[in-house]
Amino acid sequence: MVTSSGTGEHRRPDRTEPAPDSDLMDVLYATVRETMRRIDAAAAAVYLVAEGGTELRPALIAGNAPSLFTLPAGMRLDQPYATARAVASGATALLPDPDPAPSPQRYTRPYPYAALAAPVLSGRRRFGTLTVLRLETLGAYPRADRTVVENIAAETADALTVLTERGVPITPGPQPAVVPIRAGSTETPGWECPASPAPRA
Repeated sequence: MVTSSGTGEHRRPDRTEPAPDSDLMDVLYATVRETMRRIDAAAAAVYLVAEGGTELRPALIAGNAPSLFTLPAGMRLDQPYATARAVASGATALLPDPDPAPSPQRYTRPYPYAALAAPVLSGRRRFGTLTVLRLETLGAYPRADRTVVENIAAETADALTVLTERGVPITPGPQPAVVPIRAGSTETPGWECPASPAPRA
């Protein structure tokens, strides 16, 4: 599903610029931290368009295990992920099952998350997306949560535009930064790591 709302109409007139000494990771960390704080997400990531303009890769991923390890490590813009569709269409995209198991894997546990992706755009510049995962058992993303993600994506685009003007390259690294942040209703039945035995005295 792709909603009709892009990020442009959600830009705030009172938006602030990043601090003079802010770098790319500072901006992206603030983005995912605010997203995790404001909606009941299991993980949040900022994907950036790689050099060449045909691929997206995560620059920073935040959340709790195992959700943050289930996000794709990269994708082409023509693939059917919510993240890729948001950049290609310029509108927020929703995918109930962002990474279904291949059909031969008959006994693979069903993927328990739904993905929401809002494009991070500034004018004609496509920086990437803000992508969120939440448990499917929580139901559909309400309009209020979609608006929150769209607002944060628009603010991120503003901040990245400022960094670009300062000469900071806005490209993903070879590996994403991974930040553990525990949010609200993030326990995933059947997907947790087994508890470690208590140490012997």
